Amino acid sequence: MNIKESKKNWIKTYKSEIIIFTFFILISIIWTYPLIFKLNSIFIGGHGDSSATIWSIWWFKEVWKDNISNLFCPITAAPFGHDFSDAIPYQFTDTLFFIFSSIFGEISAYNIILFLSYPLSAITMYFLVHYFTKNKLVSMISG
Repeated sequence: MNIKESKKNWIKTYKSEIIIFTFFILISIIWTYPLIFKLNSIFIGGHGDSSATIWSIWWFKEVWKDNISNLFCPITAAPFGHDFSDAIPYQFTDTLFFIFSSIFGEISAYNIILFLSYPLSAITMYFLVHYFTKNKLVSMISG
């Protein structure tokens, strides 16, 4: 069996899951409208945690670019600064934020990661419910 045939078999095997995942992405686009068209000018959520997260994305990128420690920030709580050594690091999301913010900017990176969390959560719930029920319709509704 060559690569082309195995690709067709894979698509045929997971056709319903691909359709369901596409459905979850479309629902996420509708739910977060107009975010998909204004990724760099608006952000999901209020101005509390969202603004702080966008600032921390910017700070993480700045300290990496300038090769300084991210455990202390002299510009927060000036003139004394703030010690971040007791903050919990999230390596996976911090890495994604860094990559996306380097390419698209901080606000877009925040929006992309938050937007992707909706369909990824839905498809994860779909697979969990399908594992227990073996029913695709119930699994799709649960997602």
